[in-house]
Amino acid sequence: MKGIRFLLFLLCCCLGITFATAQNHSHQEVIYLKNGSVIRGTVVEQTIGQSIKVRTADGSLFVYNQQEIEKIVKESNNDSQPFRKAEKRSYIGIGLGATYTFDDEEFGFQLNLIDFGYLFNENIGIAAKLQGKAYSVNVHSTHGWNNSGTLSISTLTAGPLLSFQSGNKGRFEIKPMVGFGSASLKIDNVSINSETKMAFGLDIQYRYHISRVIDLFATLGYSKISDYSDINLLAGVGLRL
Repeated sequence: MKGIRFLLFLLCCCLGITFATAQNHSHQEVIYLKNGSVIRGTVVEQTIGQSIKVRTADGSLFVYNQQEIEKIVKESNNDSQPFRKAEKRSYIGIGLGATYTFDDEEFGFQLNLIDFGYLFNENIGIAAKLQGKAYSVNVHSTHGWNNSGTLSISTLTAGPLLSFQSGNKGRFEIKPMVGFGSASLKIDNVSINSETKMAFGLDIQYRYHISRVIDLFATLGYSKISDYSDINLLAGVGLRL
C-alpha cells in the first residue's frame, strides 16, 4: 500500500507538470516585422518600448527593436506543427537500476531487457516491457533454521502509453501495464520455482532526445506480482525507430 500511495502521489505531480508544460508549448508568438518578415517563436524577454528577444523552435535567439515590429499575435502550435507521419513514433531501449521491495524490505537490482513504445498519435500509444529483478533474501524455517537465498522475478507486461512533449527534445510518459510473470527462489543449490502469475505495473518515464535516433531515459515505477510489490528507479538508453 505504501508503494501504491507513493506512485499515485507522484503520478498526480507529473500530470500537473506535464499539463503546465503542454500549456506553455501549446501556443507561440508570431512577430510581423515592418519589412514583411514573419518570425514564429517564444518571446523570452521584452523591454517595453525598446526591444524583444525571441527564441525560435530550433533554439536560436533573435533580438528586434520595437520600431521594427508591426504587430505580435499568438497562434496554436497544433496548427503549425502537427504530428508528422515521417516523425519517428517508436522506440526500444534497455534500462538498469535499483529496486526496493516493501514486503521483505530489501534492495535489489533490476534489468529491463526490452523497453518498447509506439505512438499512434501525438499522445497515445502502446508500451511493452520485459524485465528481470533479483534480491538477496533471508529465509526463516518453522524448524528454527535460517538461511540466505536469491529471489529472482521476471515479468512480461504491456499496456497503454500516454506521452506528452516537454520542450523541444523531451517527453513525459505514463505507462500502466499488465501481464504475466514468475518467481524463483534459490537456496544453496536448490531452486524453487513459482507458477506463472498475473503481474501489474505503473511506470512514469522521462525521455530525452540526444540525437535524431538516440534517447536517454529515466524511469520511476511500481510493480506487483503475487504477494510481492516493489518500487524501482532506472536509467537507460534507447533507439527511436
